[in-house]
Amino acid sequence: EGMGTHVDKGYVYAAMAFSLFVEMLNLRYRKNRRPLTLHRRFGEGSMTTTAGPDAVRVRDLGAAEWVERGGARLKELAAHGKRLRIVEFGPGFSDPGWCLKGHVVYLLEGELESEYEDGISSRRAGEAYIIPAGVKHRSRNPHAAPAVLLIVDEAG
Repeated sequence: EGMGTHVDKGYVYAAMAFSLFVEMLNLRYRKNRRPLTLHRRFGEGSMTTTAGPDAVRVRDLGAAEWVERGGARLKELAAHGKRLRIVEFGPGFSDPGWCLKGHVVYLLEGELESEYEDGISSRRAGEAYIIPAGVKHRSRNPHAAPAVLLIVDEAG
């Protein structure tokens, strides 16, 4: 409902749970640490494994180089059919085409607009949302500051 697209209750509940989890992490992080810029946050450490080295792929995204792709900058970890990306949409960025992939998104910094076939939603730092596969969407940043997102989706 809402935007004319049926969304299963499971997606809604998952989005609410993810949002609460992220907010809990934000509150805990702010309570225990001094404020850091995004680049220092990712530069302080790498992801660590809790399983054997053959089961888990690890990449230090803080040390990784930014890759320019389609007018955006990104850092990526992909393995086992999944992909984790840190994506930066600079001021004036606009997706040229529609995307039909599903994504789990957390907006780390800035603001952006998510466009759907029947409307536009404004997003701001601290918000998390889930876009189900098959929902036509694209993003744009009409603001003066970059928008930085953490995106999890299917690789490929």
